[in-house]
Amino acid sequence: MKGSVAKISLAGLVFTGLLCTSHNDPGERKGNYFTKEQVDSAYDATYQVNTTVTLEQTVDDDYYLQKSWFGSGTLMVDSKTGDNYIFTAEHVTPDPTYTDAKTQRTAKVIKERISVKGEEVYLSYEASVFKEDEENDLALLKIDGSPKDINDLPWKSFRGKIALDIDQGDYVIGAGFPKGKKELFNTQVTGIVYNKTYLDIYMISGNSGGGVYLINNKELQLCGVVAKTDNIPSLDKVRAFFKGTPLEDDYL
Repeated sequence: MKGSVAKISLAGLVFTGLLCTSHNDPGERKGNYFTKEQVDSAYDATYQVNTTVTLEQTVDDDYYLQKSWFGSGTLMVDSKTGDNYIFTAEHVTPDPTYTDAKTQRTAKVIKERISVKGEEVYLSYEASVFKEDEENDLALLKIDGSPKDINDLPWKSFRGKIALDIDQGDYVIGAGFPKGKKELFNTQVTGIVYNKTYLDIYMISGNSGGGVYLINNKELQLCGVVAKTDNIPSLDKVRAFFKGTPLEDDYL
């Protein structure tokens, strides 16, 4: 199975006002104001990603040839073509083989299916991998068709930009589906290395691939996706991933 999908513990959100920072000098504090509309935009653009694979042979004592898991992702739209994409983590998508976490037995995947689910549980759309970066745990899925809700309205996409920079001490907001229920969290950046940004939070089961947004002067800017229990891919890797894609002009 493609790693564990992460659960987010819901932290309190302040829709107006200033989030406290660790800086003593007020001049060092960054603008951490944001609006409810900005939070709603990030929340509404978050959808559940479901993956199912059929194996050539069984790998555990359950003897099931089908295995499935779910994660989260952010809807993004190419303004030129209207095509819909989901930005998520690579480990949410299927691999050519599947390894059982308990038995460590491996089998070939002979069939795979990715679907993206909206707010109404019975509304889902097929998707396929458009681009992926296994090393940095990033993936872009292309949705088949134009997803609409029960009222025949287009699904809501993220309307902001990808951040230009991020620093230790910055605050971020994330959205995803811990245990299948959409929730938000907010936390602080604790460290940055060349390929990872570490967060002051522990995440398990369900939110892998969920968008993470930098709070920057009344705006929420996309800065990554949940990859592991306490980190997201570095912003440099995220920006490089979008270069050359149909979404580059809209979001970079």
